[in-house]
Amino acid sequence: MRPGALLVIPRGQCIYLAEVKGDADYDEAKVKEDTAYFRAARWLNPKRPFERAKTPESVQAKMRLWQTCIDATDILPDLQSLCRSIRSSP
Repeated sequence: MRPGALLVIPRGQCIYLAEVKGDADYDEAKVKEDTAYFRAARWLNPKRPFERAKTPESVQAKMRLWQTCIDATDILPDLQSLCRSIRSSP
């Protein structure tokens, strides 16, 4: 993962999109919480999440995986389309 990468963050029946803005940082104080490594990100739809059921099937399929981080390069066109819809909505 590097700056410019798109992130898909599931939360319940919704998803949020973010863009990685920097390199990974480490906070020793967060080791016990298992959140010591983190990256700066710009949230693309912080107040308007997408309903999973209304996203393209390719995005829904990726969200069925039980991993912390997945390679979504193969669905990049669909993610870019979601990003465009954020920019064009009022």
